Amino acid sequence: MSAAAAITAAVGRERKVAARPPVYHSSNEHPGVREVPVPEGGLAAGFQGVDYADAYALALSLSASARTLAEAVFASEPGWVAASMALRNALVRPLGLVATPSALRHAALRTNGTGERVGIFPILATTPDEVLLGLDDRHLDFRISIRTLDHGHERQGVVSTLVRFRGALGRAYFLPVRPAHRLIVPAMLRAAARRLSETER
Repeated sequence: MSAAAAITAAVGRERKVAARPPVYHSSNEHPGVREVPVPEGGLAAGFQGVDYADAYALALSLSASARTLAEAVFASEPGWVAASMALRNALVRPLGLVATPSALRHAALRTNGTGERVGIFPILATTPDEVLLGLDDRHLDFRISIRTLDHGHERQGVVSTLVRFRGALGRAYFLPVRPAHRLIVPAMLRAAARRLSETER
């Protein structure tokens, strides 16, 4: 099979997967972090045409805010995650995707007018219980919602990722990213939980 035919077949498989309703389940692979349904409403409610979505939750103290959680998540990047992102940036730079520090700064300024970011991602909107990050690029658009949800005397932090593809390039790009993403997000949440626990002692 030629390389072009292989990519076409893979893109077709991804389209079929994306067409099915997402399956959510608890997982023992990431202690303290579990996969949950994407919460309804919130700041990302207007983001339409989603091709991929997932959400992960962890328990928080009642004093933790959405902004505190967001900053902890992106300040707690394990070394292997940083290395993976560096490799990703090197590979996609020739495609003209946002990948360099200067391009990320310019993208943030273009996106929200202030350049304000959490980690590398532009802040699109905030409320006391949610921070919405995101970027529209040439291959796909994405939103990351970091929310706190209270259930009685318990507070839960939920990080949701919503992705909308821009044609075949976005679908082909996301094929290898998808399994990596499902490892990276829980790992970052576990690291964030440890960071928050240490600061609260």
